[in-house]
Amino acid sequence: MSQRHPQLLELRAEYAKYQAVADRSTPLPNPTLGGGPVIGRNLTDTVADQIQPFVQLGFAIPLGPRLGRSDNLNQARANQEQLRLITQHRQLYLTLRAALIRQALAYERLKIRDQLLAAIRATATATRRLSTAGTTSLIEVNSVTLTMQQEELNRLDDELELSQATARLAELLGVGLPALSKLTSMELPPLPVLQQTDAALPELLQANNPALAQLKSRFQLEECQYRLELARQYPDLAIGSDFSQEPGQRTQKLGFTLGVELPIFNRNQQAIAEADKQRTVTQASYQTELMRSLTQAEQLAAAFRLGQRQVEALNQRLLPLADSNLQLAERAVQAGAMDLLRYLDLLRSKRELEMAAVARQVNTWQALLDLEQAVGRPLCLLPGETDAMLPAIIAAKTSTPSAKTDKESLP
Repeated sequence: MSQRHPQLLELRAEYAKYQAVADRSTPLPNPTLGGGPVIGRNLTDTVADQIQPFVQLGFAIPLGPRLGRSDNLNQARANQEQLRLITQHRQLYLTLRAALIRQALAYERLKIRDQLLAAIRATATATRRLSTAGTTSLIEVNSVTLTMQQEELNRLDDELELSQATARLAELLGVGLPALSKLTSMELPPLPVLQQTDAALPELLQANNPALAQLKSRFQLEECQYRLELARQYPDLAIGSDFSQEPGQRTQKLGFTLGVELPIFNRNQQAIAEADKQRTVTQASYQTELMRSLTQAEQLAAAFRLGQRQVEALNQRLLPLADSNLQLAERAVQAGAMDLLRYLDLLRSKRELEMAAVARQVNTWQALLDLEQAVGRPLCLLPGETDAMLPAIIAAKTSTPSAKTDKESLP
């Protein structure tokens, strides 16, 4: 995926463009060179030509750290693009994990549907034999047949869901569907126990959430812009020289000049104030996004824990009880103590419970996947997965926006 996905290829090219600019230092201002003729008129006692050349050469030397801070700003822009690439890669990685899990859940649903269909087909075969022997009615035979056909129709829906999950997986991997034709289903691990408490969520979010990481990067970029605006308050030192000869005379002049732009003490104040307050805006945006993400993560964590309890209740209490009732019903039917329609009702109830358990499992996994997207990292490892596979957010190049602002003294 990292080598084929079009979004990653586009972001990688964008990052390369900004990094190419950052790799080149900001040059000094270009020198100025001028020249021309000096024409004399009404000259007396001339001892040389009345037309003489003159030449001027000038340099501008920054008095403040403007050039270095321009380099820092260019590097901050490149870092921001690199972070965009990394966070997009991480989000696509989490999306790919979600697609794998959804495909595995679709396989699991289809497998349970096939087990139910096999049980209903066996019941239909037995019912037809009983009907031939005259011990059951045609209504019971038709009821079993109708149930079997409904399940076969439901199985087509399950096949469509599996096909859609596989197509989504192929899209993320950047391959065609034939390349995944021999792909076997991943065996899902049991629903994990969420080790992270609600108290640990803020730290997880600040370390991994892509939106917060982007705001950190934006704050650092604005910090570099603010420091550049501070450096621009210092004027350049202009150094000039000129050489000329008086028209009609042999006298030659060589001069030097030093100068700075005025005013010196209140330059660039509007841009400095704007850049300073823009950092405050980003700090407020960071706190707002942190609170929003934290609320969302807490809700999703609560939904996941509740879903776990529901799945456990179905698997450990309701489904074993339904199995026990169905076994008792089978013996009652064989002994002639229960009619077949009542047995079919129990079989249908067990089927509905099994499908409800699958649906609860799907919803619980979805809550976990949504929680991972909100946090920005996996909270459980799949078979064959390691932490090293996760694209790492470069924490060293970002800092958490705080209320503190560093100001430099004006000259």
